[in-house]
Amino acid sequence: MNLNAITLLTKYARNAFAKQFDNSSHPDQERFGLINLSSTLSLVSVPFFTQYAATKRYDDMFTRAVRDSYLKRNIDSLIVQPSMATTGMTKNMSDPSSCIHEKTSSGSLS
Repeated sequence: MNLNAITLLTKYARNAFAKQFDNSSHPDQERFGLINLSSTLSLVSVPFFTQYAATKRYDDMFTRAVRDSYLKRNIDSLIVQPSMATTGMTKNMSDPSSCIHEKTSSGSLS
């Protein structure tokens, strides 16, 4: 679900922006922006959040690829990566600091 939503919505917005850019009388003055939401969990390995972290990593790489592909059409892409927040997914965690990369990686190869 996470992958489909960002892919399809970005495609829709990109096509609308590109159409407006192509029809603009001053394309050099037109600027468009895509803002996608990810998470800092895309940057580290955290036990029990593997699938979530993997989809957020997709969001990061997808947004960077879109940015690189459409710079000439003045479409900027921004990825926002907030850190931990209390949500339904994290509310039962007894120690949120247990998600810190250094703590989870130590001893994983023993």
